[in-house]
Amino acid sequence: TSGHQYRQLREALDRLHSTRLKTNIKSGNKRVYEAFHLIESWKTYEPTGEDDGELARTTGALQITISDWLFNAVKQMEVIAIPRHYFYIRSPLIRRVWEIARKHLGSQKSWRISLDALHKKSGYAGTPARFKFELNKMSSLEKGKPLPDYELKIEPGKGKQTIVCFTHSK
Repeated sequence: TSGHQYRQLREALDRLHSTRLKTNIKSGNKRVYEAFHLIESWKTYEPTGEDDGELARTTGALQITISDWLFNAVKQMEVIAIPRHYFYIRSPLIRRVWEIARKHLGSQKSWRISLDALHKKSGYAGTPARFKFELNKMSSLEKGKPLPDYELKIEPGKGKQTIVCFTHSK
């Protein structure tokens, strides 16, 4: 409730407002390409101490207009909570693999995907061989638990295909 906290709130809203998303979601028999901001706009109303009616008797107000995309995702219950420990993951690749596992594994016992498909889904710019090397490091128990909540195993598939299997941690 201090001036510093209000400044932090406005700075956080600025960051969310400048978060721009681009999608190419398939809907029915069409693919929709769209770019938008997470928050369309925001306003804070703060009392000045002068008597300007009702506002002077309040501690302030906040108005946020979210994007249609975010509103529809919330309305359709297509949004999941992200646990606090996710924000302590420092590696962008581990974060992305965690997000993919979270989305696809859900409450299933396990989820399998080819290494090539996971490489494409992750958006990793390195070679598939380097991607496999990085996944092997994630699956290594020597480094503690680099991929919170999930375990991954790299298994041989049919032919030369490699499969990545995700399960929930115990």
